This record gives sequence, structure tokens and C-alpha cells, in this order.
Amino acid sequence: MFKIPSGTFKKGTAILLFILLCSIGIHAIYAKDTAPSYKIVTYLPLWKEWQARDIDVQRLTHINLAFAEISDGKIINKIKPAQLQSIKKMKRMNKKLKILISVGGWGTDGFSDAALTDESRIKFAKSVADYIHHYQLDGVDIDWEFPVIGAGDKKGLPEDKNNFTLLMQELRDKLDKRAKRDHRQYLLTFAANISLFYINSVELEKLSPLVDFINLMAYDFHGKWEHTTGLHTNLYSTPEDPTSLSADFGVKRYILAGVPPEKLILGTAFYGYGWSRVTNVNNGRYQTATGECKTYSYQNLAHNYINRNGFLRYWDDQAKAPYLWNGDTFITYEDQESLLYRTTYIRANQLGGIMIWEYCHDLDGTLLHQIFRELDS
Repeated sequence: MFKIPSGTFKKGTAILLFILLCSIGIHAIYAKDTAPSYKIVTYLPLWKEWQARDIDVQRLTHINLAFAEISDGKIINKIKPAQLQSIKKMKRMNKKLKILISVGGWGTDGFSDAALTDESRIKFAKSVADYIHHYQLDGVDIDWEFPVIGAGDKKGLPEDKNNFTLLMQELRDKLDKRAKRDHRQYLLTFAANISLFYINSVELEKLSPLVDFINLMAYDFHGKWEHTTGLHTNLYSTPEDPTSLSADFGVKRYILAGVPPEKLILGTAFYGYGWSRVTNVNNGRYQTATGECKTYSYQNLAHNYINRNGFLRYWDDQAKAPYLWNGDTFITYEDQESLLYRTTYIRANQLGGIMIWEYCHDLDGTLLHQIFRELDS
């Protein structure tokens, strides 16, 4: 802090200096970058109907359009003409917003074949670079959910572990070359699971330097594929959960694998899972369910379930997670209180930001507003 010696300035000069300093301060206030200090990334599903006016683009830094698919080793388009117009409008509404195409998702096959050889990797990467150039997007997000292990009819090969790295290297090279030609930056990211099956199926220490950031899918720890209830997007592990999965569990293992914290974008779920016909013990937590398990958007939960229609909200203070129970149905979800702990965790651990799956589950904007308040510092 500098000091001004007494008597250096005349009274009029001092007044002018005061006015100048005030004007600089006022300008700084009005010139403040409205973009959040952290990344706020959301997936926006292409199979749903939405328009630019539905999306609060001023509270987002990145949108991942979900999803493009793979056919014959190349990316194939799923963006509808009306959505393309909305994408262009969103970019005009927030000129700093980055919109990427996300390739893959749970239902997509074709990655193992696309990554298999030098020729197939070049073919795929070129198709991606051409695609984002053609649609004037800002990059690509790779959502290869099941490398090595596969799932159902989704192929998995032992070679996937190294081939994934080689594929991302080819994508990085092709995007950088296209970026030089187009005089702009193209982003490369990928969505990543926190399970040890996934972590052991990829080369995180080699992938991390190739990408701009990693979208950490810190949710779906439990869900409709199980007949036992559990928390699905809890921040911390609890002794009652035999899987020990949590957002914190995933973050620690990615950092241990060599990923810089600032490249980790911690995922959150704008939806919940609810099991019916649950054993009426322990408010339904970690109990057997013989009925159907359904997915609930947060908007639906807020309007119809949270402390409504016989459901009571409970709080697991160790997990930092809410849940609902009515004596028969157990619902696990994320809410404003749990997001407060999540965003605090992001700041405390110097992570890169937060990722949302997915935007249309909370069109009211309740959860996004909570995130923005906490991370727009």
C-alpha cells in the first residue's frame, strides 16, 4: 500500500486525485467480468425440446450438447435445425459461453472400433474437427462410458485402455491444427466415472495433459439397476454404504492418479432415484426394495414430493445428502443444502468447477441459481 507525503499536493490537486481514484473504482465495478470464477458446465440433451429462452446462459460457462453418436467410425449429427438456431442465439446472448458437442453417452457404442488403429483414430478425429468447424462449436466432450469392461451390447476390449489415450491424442492434434486455421481455440474434454472399474480402465496420468478439463460424473452411485436403496450423489461416504462411493472418493482417486485439481469439474445430479415397496427400517436407507425404481427430476420433486404428499425430507449429515421417505418409497436426490456443501468443497479443494446432468431437470433454475451464488465469487 502506497502513502502520499503530507503537503505534496495542493488542495485542488488532492480533490482531483480523489475524483480520479473514485472513477477508477466505479469503472472497475461496472467492468467486472460477469462470468463465474469457476466453470459451470451443463449437459443439454438433444433428444428433448428446448429453446434459447429456456436456458439461463448468463449463469453458465459451458454447455455440452448431448449427444452425437458414432457410425462407421465417424461422428454423426443429432442436432435438429431448430436447436441449431437456438445454439446460435445462446452464443449471441452470452458471447463468453462455450458450447461443445458431447459424443457418446450411456447408449452409444463404437468407441472401441474408432480407437482401434491409427487409421480409425485419424478418421474419427478428422470427422470431429470437421463437425465442430461446420457447426461453429467450441470443442468436443468425449463420453466413453465403458472402456475395456464394456456393458451389454457396448463393446469393450483390453486394448481400450491405451487406445483411449491414443484417440484423445489424435483428437488434440486435429483440434489444434484446425484451431490454427480457424484462428480460435477448440476445447477437448471427457466425462469420467468415479468407479474403480473405470479408473483402472483408463490412463489418467496420460490423458490429463491432453484435455482442458474432466467432467467427473459424481452421481449414480446407486440407482434403478439395484434392488437395495442408497444415496446416489452424496458428497462423502458413509459406513452404511458397502460401496463407499462418494464425490469425495472420486476426487481423491483422480488427484492420486495425477490429475491436477483445477482440471476436475465435479458433477452434480439435477434428478433423483426413488424405490418403492421398501422395508420400513432406518427411514428406508440401504434397505431392500421389491417395487419399481423411478427417476424424478428435481423440478418434479420440488413441486410434488419434498415435504409434500406424505413425504418427509431427511438429512444425512455424514454424507451431506438429503433423502425423502414416506414409509414405503425412498428417494435420493440433490438439493440446495447439499449443493452448498458441494460448492464449498469445490472451493476448498481448488477444483475447476461444477458439472450438471442435466439442465432440463430443473428448468425453474432453483439449483443453478444456488450454484451460481456460491461459485460466482
